[in-house]
Amino acid sequence: MRQGPIQRGSMELLSTPHSIEINNITCDSFRISWAMGDSDLERVTHYFIDLNKKENKNSNKFKHRDVPTKLVAKAVPLPMTVRGHWFLSPRTEYSVAVQTAVKQSDGEYLVSGWSETVEFCTGDYAKEHLAQLQEKAEQIAGRMLRFSVFYRNHHKEYFQHARTHCGNMLQPYLKDNSGSHGSPTSGMLHGVFFSCNTEFNTGQPPQDSPYGRWRFQIPAQRLFNPSTNLYFADFYCMYTAYHYAILVLAPKGSLGDRFCRDRLPLLDIACNKFLTCSVEDGELVFRHAQDLILEIIYTEPVDLSLGTLGEISGHQLMSLSTADAKKDPSCKTCNISGVPPWGVLVKSLPACSPTAYCCTACKGRLSKAPERPGSGSWKRKRSPPGDFLGWRAEGASEAVPRRVGGHGSPLLWPGSGAVSCLLGVGREV
Repeated sequence: MRQGPIQRGSMELLSTPHSIEINNITCDSFRISWAMGDSDLERVTHYFIDLNKKENKNSNKFKHRDVPTKLVAKAVPLPMTVRGHWFLSPRTEYSVAVQTAVKQSDGEYLVSGWSETVEFCTGDYAKEHLAQLQEKAEQIAGRMLRFSVFYRNHHKEYFQHARTHCGNMLQPYLKDNSGSHGSPTSGMLHGVFFSCNTEFNTGQPPQDSPYGRWRFQIPAQRLFNPSTNLYFADFYCMYTAYHYAILVLAPKGSLGDRFCRDRLPLLDIACNKFLTCSVEDGELVFRHAQDLILEIIYTEPVDLSLGTLGEISGHQLMSLSTADAKKDPSCKTCNISGVPPWGVLVKSLPACSPTAYCCTACKGRLSKAPERPGSGSWKRKRSPPGDFLGWRAEGASEAVPRRVGGHGSPLLWPGSGAVSCLLGVGREV
């Protein structure tokens, strides 16, 4: 149970915050404000924010459980932005309550009562987050191999149903929740899944499949041509060494194209690291990335008469199925790094003490960006001269982190109307 107001000596008690308002919600931030007594406005020195994830049995454990959710910030004018990639997951319900405090001369705090609890749900990845995933995927995509057909594997009954009940058409269906938890396509975009990967030694689709022994093949130009837009949608793995990239093919002007336009990065169909369609010697030539398993979502119905249907000779490898697959949150290859959109690159700052950490206030040096909680990315050592990262809060003239707890606890960056959080150890303020 949360404690109520504490009175020290004859100091006047603080009023309990009330009327909490939350808006400007993204996948990793929200803006919060509340009301408090007029007499408290000039006295309050700190805010305590109690942020809790609402668990459910079907939730994707995308974030690490041991990340603290009790946040401390120096008092700034409200509303205040709370931003933290480490402790806020996309598409997740949270509850939040606040408490105000006055830091006294003896270092102790006079605190108010806790406010009422308010619930909210974070949003999907924005384009800048998907751009980070895209960059990571590009780094391991490998060389491009030629291909000529898209193919879809399934059970014989699936194709019989399409012929009998769907007018010989493969109808779009709602994408499941496989892949990154914050993907804006999950549970929102309708489409038909296809593959295009080939075996590098034969140039043909593999004979094995995790989805069924029957395969529909369609010439690549039927789905992918200059009248089609190509979007990057996701990058993930399932606790395995190989990685998946999800791409969306949408005929220009279609309903699927309009959905993707405001949510997903648009790729140049002739020049990208994943899937290309280019004109060579007057003909369309298609290539796919060798080192990624590509999952292609085509947003429109597909006529079975445009391709061929037959049984494959290989095995049904159920372990490779991605149906409702949960992304590995610990993989450094396919998870978004700790560098948030508001990070600033600082060049050629002088070296600091061996125990300093990266911030623009202490000029500490960081050997690389933090990857995830407890990953040991914050290095307690000097690094050679060169570039390194510095951080500052929105609207703040300098970044001064406050340590809350011990090693691995959040750094809170007080600023003008913003609090931004990282994991690591910083100096006390």
